[in-house]
Order: sequence, then C-alpha cells, then structure tokens
Amino acid sequence: MKILFVCTGNTCRSPMAEHLFRKMLADAGLSEIQVDSAGVSPAAWLSTPFEMKWALEQEGVEKIVHSPRGLTQDRMTSADIILVMEEGHKAAVLARFPELKNKVFLLKEYAGIPGDDKEISDPFGQSKDVYRRTLSEIKEALVKVLDRLKNR
Repeated sequence: MKILFVCTGNTCRSPMAEHLFRKMLADAGLSEIQVDSAGVSPAAWLSTPFEMKWALEQEGVEKIVHSPRGLTQDRMTSADIILVMEEGHKAAVLARFPELKNKVFLLKEYAGIPGDDKEISDPFGQSKDVYRRTLSEIKEALVKVLDRLKNR
C-alpha cells in the first residue's frame, strides 16, 4: 500500500506528515506501507525550513532530507490513498486527476476526527512554535490513520 500526502508547496505540512508517518510505521513494524509527499505547486527553489526539521526532531525524526516534489502522473496513480491538508488541495488534485476521486481525502476526514474544521493550516514562514502545533495536529490525525490501517 502507498499513501501520498499533499499540501501546497511540499515544503512543510506534507513532508512533515510523510516523515513522521514513516517513523510511526517503522515503529509499528508496518514495512509494507510506503509513504510519499507532493505539492500542488511545488516550491522547488526552497530549502527545507529549519522550523520543520526542528519540529520533527522533537518527535524523534532526524536526518531529514527533502526536496519539494509535484503531482506527477506516476506519483498520483501509484498511490492507494491521497491525503491532503486543505479543501483547495483536494480541488487541485481532482481538477488534474478526476479519476482519483475515490482515493483523495482530507487528512482529518480520513482519520475520522470530528468537527467542522477539517483543514490543517499552513505554518510556512512562521515560528517554531507554530510548526510544532501544526505537527501536533498532523500527528493526532496520523495516529488515527495508523489505527485505521492496522484494522483493515
């Protein structure tokens, strides 16, 4: 199984989800699940934000090597589940790949987190504390996604 996380530039939210979930899967001994990330408008000229690396290090994720990637045909069609951070990301993915409508979900939606606010806001350009809060929100959803996958 392959899970793809998608955000805007593939510099903050989706790479945080990718790297944290990869660690969570390894810790759970679930090597058959692969993870990747991409952006609807990848910011290839940007380096990985220090604040993102710092937030991930607080969760035990180290040695992060990441370059922003886009929504390629292969990346999209090879994914079994595509988890996006905002409604706009879902719309952008489905505008380019309408055939994938049955496998594109908001991360919080797929995780089954209750409430009306299903989006994860963008921490780009903000403080370490904002990145940490964003990662905490992502982690809450990933814990539930992991439980869901274990019970498949």
